[in-house]
Amino acid sequence: MNKKLASESIGKIVEIFAGHNGNYIGQIEKILPGACNVVVVKIIACIKYPGQRAIFYTFNNFERWPFYFGSLETCHTDFIELYYGAIPEYYELMPKVLEETFLIETEADRRIYERHKAHWKGR
Repeated sequence: MNKKLASESIGKIVEIFAGHNGNYIGQIEKILPGACNVVVVKIIACIKYPGQRAIFYTFNNFERWPFYFGSLETCHTDFIELYYGAIPEYYELMPKVLEETFLIETEADRRIYERHKAHWKGR
């Protein structure tokens, strides 16, 4: 999405591809003035849980939490596109997304997974 289309899409629902930080559904809140193609989005749903591996050293764990519901996050317009599907409930979807994303390979993975699973269970 280019900056012009993003500025015309304020208030619309988009899918955000945040790489190792997960994928989300959000609403465009504003375009940052003076910033080159950066928008602020309000997080509505997490559709892919963040990866738990270090970016450069994939054998190391690096615990990441997803962006929280309602949080305002900045992202480049290249990593968003308009979203047309049904919007899932953030907290109802989280256990499913957590299960699908985690690949339990080591004891460290299992500890992170169990901690995150317990965190989302009570919500």
